[in-house]
Amino acid sequence: TAALDERIKVAVPVAGITDLHNHVIDGCVTGHCDCMYMINYYGWDYPKLAALIAPRPLLLANSDSDGIFPLDGVMRTHNQLKKLYAKLGASGHYGTIITPGPHKDTQELQVGAFRWLLRTLLGQETIVSDAALKEIEPGALAVFEREAPADERVAAVGSWFVPSAETVTNEQQASK
Repeated sequence: TAALDERIKVAVPVAGITDLHNHVIDGCVTGHCDCMYMINYYGWDYPKLAALIAPRPLLLANSDSDGIFPLDGVMRTHNQLKKLYAKLGASGHYGTIITPGPHKDTQELQVGAFRWLLRTLLGQETIVSDAALKEIEPGALAVFEREAPADERVAAVGSWFVPSAETVTNEQQASK
């Protein structure tokens, strides 16, 4: 949303951005539902979409053992964005937090995100000492109550996102 709407002054994807290499080639797509993917006619990779936020403040927050947002893809994304923000003279508007743990919105990620938001939105260098408390039970946040929709395509993205190479038979090869 921040890539499309400049009214959003700062963005902090928490345990939520990696590249298509992780999603498609490494198979992380199986850990996600359709709500994670937009219609992507141009085949843009996520670092390119995140770049649309620049030079507005952007903080990537992820854990180091996240199975559906693996660290290698997060770091490839980070490296591309870090270079872009430097070229734009906005290095101070970009950052990354990596904490230990699995795919989980941990207190460490939340505290880092809160400090970033306070600094970029309010100009405050505040120590966040109180832990964030859950106000909504995770079950109340479910997108689908039972099963994925019948027209769900995300789990099979590897079969349709990248066109298959044409198969050449022995007869076709011999005729060349």
